[in-house]
Amino acid sequence: MRNLLSGSGRRVWLPGGERVALRAARARDRAAVSALYALCAPQPQPGRHAACAWLLSPRMGRGLLAEAAGRRPVAWAGLLSDGTGAELLLLIAPAWWRRGLAGVLLPELLGRAGRFGIAEVWAHGASGDALEAAARRLALPVTADADRTGVTLRG
Repeated sequence: MRNLLSGSGRRVWLPGGERVALRAARARDRAAVSALYALCAPQPQPGRHAACAWLLSPRMGRGLLAEAAGRRPVAWAGLLSDGTGAELLLLIAPAWWRRGLAGVLLPELLGRAGRFGIAEVWAHGASGDALEAAARRLALPVTADADRTGVTLRG
C-alpha cells in the first residue's frame, strides 16, 4: 500500500499566513499522533497509544501529518480503508483550530482517495458539523446523516 505523500512532503500556507509541512504519517510518528489524540479526545482514552499504532499501520490506512515550525505536529488526518470506502479521522490541536487546516487536509486526502480506488469517505462524531462545513466550503459533494452524527463525502 503506497503512502499518500512520498518523500519529505510539501509546505503549504494557511489562510492566516502560517506555514505547515505536510508529509505521510508513518509508524515512527506514533508518539506525535498519540499526543494529538490526547489533545483532541473529550476525555482520557485508555490504550490510545496502541490505537494510534493501529491507525498508522500501512495495512489499514493512509495518513498525513501537518507540522509547524520546528517539526511540531499540529494535525493528523487519515483514511482507514474498508473496501472501496474509507473512514476519515481528523485530529487538529486545539490551538490550531480555525486556522484553515481542515481546508488543506480534506482536499489533500480526498484527492488521493480516488487514486487508491476509494469512492466514498465518511466521518462520524463530534467533528461531523465541522467536516460538513469544510466540505461545503470546498464545494465537495457531501451528505449529512439524518441523525447529524456524521457526514459522507463522495468523489
